[in-house]
Amino acid sequence: MSSKNDTFSFYSKQQEQQEQQTSSRPIRLPTESGQRDHHWAMTRIILPRFLREDVAAVFTEHLRQDGRKMVADTWDDFGRSTIKDPADVIPSEEIAVFIDHTAKGTEIITIQMPMPLYRNETYFMAIVCQAPPDNYRTFSLEYSVLPQGGQPFTMLTGICNGSRSNYGPGPAPGKEAFINAVTRILNEDQAPMTTFDLPAMP
Repeated sequence: MSSKNDTFSFYSKQQEQQEQQTSSRPIRLPTESGQRDHHWAMTRIILPRFLREDVAAVFTEHLRQDGRKMVADTWDDFGRSTIKDPADVIPSEEIAVFIDHTAKGTEIITIQMPMPLYRNETYFMAIVCQAPPDNYRTFSLEYSVLPQGGQPFTMLTGICNGSRSNYGPGPAPGKEAFINAVTRILNEDQAPMTTFDLPAMP
């Protein structure tokens, strides 16, 4: 098991790399009206960077040890360094990390995000090791709104091997309901409704 010093070293190294990437190649933030840059970029860009092959196993080990602190610190540091208006920085108090196992023994690491308020923001992200030791896939429960009438609902999405999948409407936004939905996909090898390739991550 890694020590606290190992955790700090890993975290500091990743933060330094992110700062270098951000300064040389600015993160492309969404332009859709109402979307909050802080929330969107953290769940779509920053956290997925930690699941690259060279650091994924180390990152997930630290999530098991002190995940809430690691994710909250990363969230706060990104807000301070990248979001121009301090009023647009989203507090990290609601962030939590949970470790669950399916009946078949598959580990699911779930990150609870700050409450989403706008379309495509995320309630939860689940990380599943697909092929040990370093091939991971993620699932997300996203907030969405019907184009006509504005009725809110959730969407269940996933990312695996550079492709983003849409599994259709998701459950009510609770951790247990989300884990159950992810478990069904894993157990039944459920095919997504749609899939498209993601652009290369900066």
